[in-house]
Amino acid sequence: MDKYYNTYNELADMEIIEMNVDKIEDFHMYLSRNGQMITDKVVFTKEESGSEQLGYTYKYKIGKENFQKEGIYRIGFYSKDKA
Repeated sequence: MDKYYNTYNELADMEIIEMNVDKIEDFHMYLSRNGQMITDKVVFTKEESGSEQLGYTYKYKIGKENFQKEGIYRIGFYSKDKA
């Protein structure tokens, strides 16, 4: 993001790309606003591509609807592969 402060109408969905030589077996996304964990379900999609020979790419698209309320947001990711 180019700006420190963004309004909801200016936001777009965010995309995070993870690359891994192994398949991801476990994945969790955590979202907090103003230091408080958001216990509602985080809206996101996950696309997987690749192969055992080439490695795997995961694209996580985080919906802007997760950021409707004003505040300071933090996103955490946890992924575990077979290694």
